[in-house]
Amino acid sequence: ASTMATVRIDLKVHQVLRALAEESGESMQSILAQAVESERRRRFLDRVNEAYGRLSEKELQELRQEHVIWDATLLDGLTEE
Repeated sequence: ASTMATVRIDLKVHQVLRALAEESGESMQSILAQAVESERRRRFLDRVNEAYGRLSEKELQELRQEHVIWDATLLDGLTEE
């Protein structure tokens, strides 16, 4: 079961949240949950991109070679339905 918590937000943010909810027909809680999940994913991908940016050219080449190997296994032994 989900529990609820109260979060204080600026009036302007509340107005935007309400408008988004009315426009989409979703609840404000749903819109807020989607926004939080979107921000979580964006931050994760930012960290991934930063990590890739720290790789040396040799490490990048090794990673690309590994991707080629994994790409070859995507449909290994599977038939289309």
